[in-house]
Amino acid sequence: MKIYKLELNIPKKSLIAILDYPGANLIKKTLNLNNLPIISLRNVKINLYVLFLSFFENHKYKKGQRYIISYLKFIKPKIVISHIDNNNFFFKLKKEFPEINFVFIQNGTSLADYTQNEILKLDWKLDHFFSYSRSFSKLYDSIFKKKSITIGSFKNNFKKIKKNTRKKRSLVFISQFTKFNYLNEKIKSGKNFHSRDKFFEAEKILLPVLNEFCVNKNIKLIISGRNFTKEDSAKEKNFYENIISVNKSKGGNFIFKNIKNDFSSYELIDNSKIVVFIDSALGYQSLARGNISLACCIRSSLLQNKNLKFGWPAKFIDEGPFWINNFNKIKILKKLEFLYNLSSSKWDKIYQKYNDKLLIYDEGNNTFKKLIKKLTK
Repeated sequence: MKIYKLELNIPKKSLIAILDYPGANLIKKTLNLNNLPIISLRNVKINLYVLFLSFFENHKYKKGQRYIISYLKFIKPKIVISHIDNNNFFFKLKKEFPEINFVFIQNGTSLADYTQNEILKLDWKLDHFFSYSRSFSKLYDSIFKKKSITIGSFKNNFKKIKKNTRKKRSLVFISQFTKFNYLNEKIKSGKNFHSRDKFFEAEKILLPVLNEFCVNKNIKLIISGRNFTKEDSAKEKNFYENIISVNKSKGGNFIFKNIKNDFSSYELIDNSKIVVFIDSALGYQSLARGNISLACCIRSSLLQNKNLKFGWPAKFIDEGPFWINNFNKIKILKKLEFLYNLSSSKWDKIYQKYNDKLLIYDEGNNTFKKLIKKLTK
């Protein structure tokens, strides 16, 4: 049961408001506006004045939704920005507030969990959408019936790329471990729901291969965790310990790095000789940052979800110089060997052939800033 903290102050009117907490601090820093109101129930803070107003809202909406609607009605923003890209209710707010400019920023690859029929049925409305890539823009354009703006990852753009970084003798694997609260909880991928064991089968067969490569090369295997809290990080580390320990006959060990701050994961991938990922958004950001990276998108075949193939929604063949969609130990080891011995200049030449379909990099989110400045005039 959540315990809500009550705010007793009356909210101030604001030209710009942020919808939900994820990414809110990055939006504030990008715009250099520290006092923007954040409208959310996620942080269990409730404004008592707005809560009272919400009692008189249309009861076709849930309690939390009525609270958000009341908040927007009271502060009367001209622009609402959100880094949440998969909340159905958020995308329906445009119908309630046609006078507000709703600006959404892509936050991940969650559309991969939708079937094509589900995507076609989405009734989402907004004014402006910032997407990862031209391929994603094309997909979102079909949903919104208007042109999206391609800027890459908002968070990735905020972190400046340092040129000529000296790489450490290490391989970083980007974890996608998620905690399940119930033993019978299923996770949706495409049209199917899968058990925890089935969903993470990709990690269970890939990590021993990465461990073997690192042992043979005498380099460090580093796992970049995705959880903040100590409890969740401990479970995540234990998950990988159980995988590696089963294969101890191969030797080796790994270093687990939990998230310390918003950009600690970026520092790991930028400083490593090679980065490996399955279908993580951070993995695609690693490519956009110019890091030598291998995408082992094997979950796509294991879960029979074509949306998890490399580069989706762009169409790539099943195997290329830095990606593979089906598990094949020999091929993965060969790709690792090839990429590990590759110079930065040769990597750049290879990657340039494919980067137009993948994430772009817009340093400092200048495109985003220009639009918000234009809308505030």
